[in-house]
Amino acid sequence: AMEDVLVSAGEWVIVSTNNEKRLVKVDDGGSQFFLHGTRLSTSRLIGLPYGAVLALGPGKKSIVVDPRVPEDITGIRGEWERAAEAAGEARTNKDLFDDGTAQKLSAAEIARLKAQGL
Repeated sequence: AMEDVLVSAGEWVIVSTNNEKRLVKVDDGGSQFFLHGTRLSTSRLIGLPYGAVLALGPGKKSIVVDPRVPEDITGIRGEWERAAEAAGEARTNKDLFDDGTAQKLSAAEIARLKAQGL
């Protein structure tokens, strides 16, 4: 039945965010948990489907079900990581050469500043 796959009060759920997993007991009282730094009542999990991907709603005060499945999100994150890695390789300073033309002080001026402790 449909109600068998929905979270009910008194049940335990795993809340997984990035690299952290927590076991949370759901109740309709005042117990709370954190989701991305936001404190939320566990009662907000009641009626949600097990295995749902959740996100914070507007104002970070509510929980909404993200229609994507975890595999979609993992794939997107993998694409971002590969793009960031490729961009990092493209933006290095290994080919830069310092020819000294940006230096405005003479050797004597540098020596004088060093002698003054600056």
